[in-house]
Amino acid sequence: MEILKHDLHPPGFVCVLAARCLARETRFEESLKILDKGKEAALEREDHNEDYGELACASGQILRQMHRYPQALTEYLLARECFQELKDGMRLAMAESGMGNVHFCQGNAAGARMHYMAALSALRNTGQKHAEASVLGNLGLVEYDSGRMRRALLFLGRAINLHRMLKNQWNEAVLGLAQAKVLLATGYFTKAMRSLQQVNHLKRDLHHEGGVWETSGLLAWICELLGKSAAARGWWSLLPETEVLAREPRLLFIISCLRGMTSLFQGKFQEAMEFYREVLARARAKDASDLECADALHGLGFCQTLLGHQDAPDNLRRAVTGLSPNPGRIALMQVQIAGNLFFPRHFPKSTWQRP
Repeated sequence: MEILKHDLHPPGFVCVLAARCLARETRFEESLKILDKGKEAALEREDHNEDYGELACASGQILRQMHRYPQALTEYLLARECFQELKDGMRLAMAESGMGNVHFCQGNAAGARMHYMAALSALRNTGQKHAEASVLGNLGLVEYDSGRMRRALLFLGRAINLHRMLKNQWNEAVLGLAQAKVLLATGYFTKAMRSLQQVNHLKRDLHHEGGVWETSGLLAWICELLGKSAAARGWWSLLPETEVLAREPRLLFIISCLRGMTSLFQGKFQEAMEFYREVLARARAKDASDLECADALHGLGFCQTLLGHQDAPDNLRRAVTGLSPNPGRIALMQVQIAGNLFFPRHFPKSTWQRP
């Protein structure tokens, strides 16, 4: 990269753009070096707050992608200080949202909620409806992850309406998918199916294959729950082979879990267990978050329980450990109930995590 080879001092926005281009190619270390060089140059100027804050925010975003969460938080804190000095509500909201994203990735719903609310407050008098819709959507996702479904639907509904008004189809589809998952989790299968079908059409219009596949998998799962086997087969048939899905690990994780849940629902416990074993192995191989591993352990442990496998209580305990940073998660309560029902000595009610 020419910026690194020569003793150049490009403007801050040039460093940010160059770093983001490198980050898209997963050249994270190079992108961080460029941002560090930009920050050094910015500090030499008296009015450095704007440039330094933008560079620190970009550093925080890249460090979050690298799972280096403490360093990411440090960068966002520095950015927040700069933007507070400038009294720039829009940029201050960007830093607060960044910190919220880091806490959310770590499973700290309370911390994420606090920063997202601060971001919403910073945006109050800016008139930035796009940013407001984004923060409302993030709040909805946090409430969903915390098991507070009514609040999740409230925030997500407001965000979706704003995105629709602003004709932002991409974000409307992203949050529509989250809204459908909330409806599915609360047992409103028909509403969830209707919402997913709308998102599926939006994703097709946007030519977003991954989104089409994810919604197709969720629609197949709902059809399985409703006993519509023929419709379920139709939706499953739209999904590509595992090798294609593997290009996007998050999507492969979701589809594999849906297939595991389907096998479990159909009473094919051995088949379900193999799905969850593969999911867990892939999650560990790519150094996934504790939450992602815990979700896989949840499914694996439950299958092993039904099969009388001796490793079941240990895997359920590991799932509880991974899920416990967010006591409001529905999955945590499910694991604790199953553990207490089948292994009461290992899961006494006195040890349960409660929201």
